[in-house]
Amino acid sequence: MRFSVAECAAEISKHVEKSRVDAQILPIYVTLMGDSEPEVRSEAVNKLPDMAENCSGALIVSKVLPGLKL
Repeated sequence: MRFSVAECAAEISKHVEKSRVDAQILPIYVTLMGDSEPEVRSEAVNKLPDMAENCSGALIVSKVLPGLKL
């Protein structure tokens, strides 16, 4: 189930206004990027460019990037 959410979150965010993506979808997405299953994390990171197009750039920098282990 979590993999499916990671797979579809970016596509769903294209059809929702940016303020809702920022408030409701991005927090879930950040959680998926730290999931215990490597496949879920991988899919979330794979879809990150698409998600970044649909939410606030400031939130990507402040919420998403710190969670990436580079």
